[in-house]
Amino acid sequence: MLNKFMDPTDAYTQLIHFLDQGGARYRLIDHAPEGRAEIVSPMRGNNLSQAARLDRSMALKSQDYAALVKPRVERIATFDS
Repeated sequence: MLNKFMDPTDAYTQLIHFLDQGGARYRLIDHAPEGRAEIVSPMRGNNLSQAARLDRSMALKSQDYAALVKPRVERIATFDS
């Protein structure tokens, strides 16, 4: 749920709001910063402040994610016996 301290334009806030509104089951995991976002962010063309989950990770039920985003799933290969 958005509160008065959350920036509704922030990608993280939008994601959390989307998951909460959809009833997704997830868990946030705070940890020491990992990764090299300060190097990769300029390569991707985004600000470091927009970089993902360095000191926070999310465990999200995949079936909840699929129910919310309704991805198109297609067979891309077949196995010959």
